[in-house]
Amino acid sequence: VSNKIREINLADRQVSTFAGSGEEKSEDGVGTAASFGAPTALTLSGDGSKLYVADQDGHKIREINLADGQVSTIAGSGEGKCEDGVGTAASFHGPSGLVMSPDGSKLFVADYWVPKIRVVNVADARVSTFAGSGEEGSEDGVGTAASFNSPDGLVMSSDGSKLFVAG
Repeated sequence: VSNKIREINLADRQVSTFAGSGEEKSEDGVGTAASFGAPTALTLSGDGSKLYVADQDGHKIREINLADGQVSTIAGSGEGKCEDGVGTAASFHGPSGLVMSPDGSKLFVADYWVPKIRVVNVADARVSTFAGSGEEGSEDGVGTAASFNSPDGLVMSSDGSKLFVAG
């Protein structure tokens, strides 16, 4: 894992580092002064001005302002636990998948080691459990009555009515 966020200019295929020092840490900063602990998934904000990162080993959800490269932690204490809460008072255990709702108001997170699907309200960084009992399995059910086995891939229907989960 390079612990970097890289970008490719599609016109000339030039690859360059956009954010991340390469060190396996999880620190905020601008561009390459920031660091990540195994970034595993990316999604854009509803207006395309921010990039959200699942920082798996850092146990955080990070936000990169695309205009200035500022990397900030929006949710997650950095401890590998599963606690609902606001911002850094919440915790994740291996966030591995991300998808933004079509209206840009909610960020859905596949929390790999828990295993649950969590949701972050973008306006106030409130984190809550959306689905999954926390026990490994593949039981169908409503909300926390369902179970997942190491969820990681997420995609949402264009109308926002369905969330598809790999795992």
